[in-house]
Amino acid sequence: MRSVNVFSNSTILSSNLKSLLDYQKYDLQFYNHTYEIVNHIRSLRGNIAIVDENYIASNTRLLVELLANHDLVVYVNYSLDYGKLMNVINNYRFLLLKKDKINSIGEVIDYFYKAKEHIDKLEGKLNNLEDSILENKTIYKAKLVLMKQNKLSEEDAYKYIIREAMSNNTTKLKIAKSILERVKKW
Repeated sequence: MRSVNVFSNSTILSSNLKSLLDYQKYDLQFYNHTYEIVNHIRSLRGNIAIVDENYIASNTRLLVELLANHDLVVYVNYSLDYGKLMNVINNYRFLLLKKDKINSIGEVIDYFYKAKEHIDKLEGKLNNLEDSILENKTIYKAKLVLMKQNKLSEEDAYKYIIREAMSNNTTKLKIAKSILERVKKW
C-alpha cells in the first residue's frame, strides 16, 4: 500500500481524490491547513504528495522539501504557470497536473511507478558497470606495475594475479589492490 499525503484546502479536490484513488491501494492522509505542512514538513514521509496550488501558493521551498521526502510530488494547479516552479520542474519526480485532468491521477501514479522501477533497474545496471570498470582499471594498473617491476609480459602479469587470487582464495581485485598498496609504501 502506498501512502499519499494530500495538501489541499479544497473539499472538492479532497473528495475527488477519495473517489479516484482506491483505498486498498493507497493510504490517504489529508492536511487541510497550511500551518500543518509548515510545522511538520521535515517529518512528513510518504510515497506520494499531492499538493493543491492554492494550498501553498507556489512556495517552492516547501515543494523542494516535499520532493526530499516523497517518491513523487503531484502539483495540481489551474493555469500551468511555470514561473515560480522552474527550479523544481526539471526533477523527474515532480509532476504538474492541470486541475481538469485530476481524473487520470491513478493512471499517472501507476505509470510513474512503472517508470521508476525501470529507472531503478537501469541505475543498478549502471552501478554494476561502474564497479566493473573500476575493478578492471585497478587490475590493469596492477598488471602495469608487475610488468615494469618484474619485466613480465601483460599475459604473464595477468596470470600471476589469477594464480595469487586462487592460491589465497580471494579475488583478483584484492590481489591487484595489495600490489598497488605495496607500490605506494615504497
